[in-house]
Amino acid sequence: MGRLVFLFLMLPLFCYSQINRDSLVNSERTMDRRFTLYKGQMRVEGTYEFFVFKSQYDENGDKVLLSKSGISSNQHTLNANLRYGIIDYLDAELQIKYKSLNYRGEPVFIIGAPSPPLWLYTDISTSGFEDIYLGINGRIPMPNNKIDVGGTLGVYLPTSKSESDQPQHVFTSDASGDVINYFYKENWGYGVLSVYYKIFLKYRLDNFAISGFYESRVPNAESQNLTWYSRLTDSDIFLYSSESYQHQVPQKSNISIQFEYQLYQWINVFLDYSSFRSKGGWVGESGNKVALPDEKLSVINPGYEVLISNKLWLRQGVVLPVSGKNVFASFSIHTTFYYNLFVN
Repeated sequence: MGRLVFLFLMLPLFCYSQINRDSLVNSERTMDRRFTLYKGQMRVEGTYEFFVFKSQYDENGDKVLLSKSGISSNQHTLNANLRYGIIDYLDAELQIKYKSLNYRGEPVFIIGAPSPPLWLYTDISTSGFEDIYLGINGRIPMPNNKIDVGGTLGVYLPTSKSESDQPQHVFTSDASGDVINYFYKENWGYGVLSVYYKIFLKYRLDNFAISGFYESRVPNAESQNLTWYSRLTDSDIFLYSSESYQHQVPQKSNISIQFEYQLYQWINVFLDYSSFRSKGGWVGESGNKVALPDEKLSVINPGYEVLISNKLWLRQGVVLPVSGKNVFASFSIHTTFYYNLFVN
């Protein structure tokens, strides 16, 4: 009986402790959010992003509209993140991402007697899961909340398929001529483990904050892929064969700076500038390593974040290309939901 009375008396203290822990997140403005989670805090993030590729930057940095060449491309991305606070200055992260990219190349029309006219179309579909990411986020204990300094170290495990699937080409013929549709199927996996790291810095004023980070993903070994060859038989059926080749996935990095303004307690607006780089990749051809061109892309990302409830947040924004080199440029819209709770 004495134990029951003791537990009954202690119950308000337990509830008060849990309320205090929840209030750490409930009363925290977006711009005051720390780089890492609190001890025992769990955050679930879900993001959807839609890309429309309207243009391409050539090797001179000039912008070329894809529609002029009859090229079209779009992409859907679904991203799920799970983070857990190990201690107040260290949390663990798990990321799973699904992506679907569809690309239709410039159509080719061939005229040659005595054969009928021939149309050639090329479609490339890259869909499926990316490699699973596991990482640790840490921050430096600071005497006040004005400065936040942190970093991330993680790995992408080679869990997703990296080699291309067998193509599914189609031949059709009618009174207007022959048509060949080349359908290629690619995958998102690297095929090897890759290392990810990030350095983060943030400075806050009363209702304004500026932050920046540098991040990079570096493959630790050469990858392997398949080159597919096809032959159209007299029966209008494609036969396929493949040949393996080595290649090096480029090192990909990004440097970003963000400006935030806390408009109200529950709404934050931001403007982000990012510069992406891809370099160091090559493809093996006839025993030689043929370097891939370096890619550059700079974008701006305006958006906002709303605290819908004490535990649920919504973040939305658009990404607009500014400049680039040897890269496709896209307009994209992204939406992220965050859900927070304390699990112990």
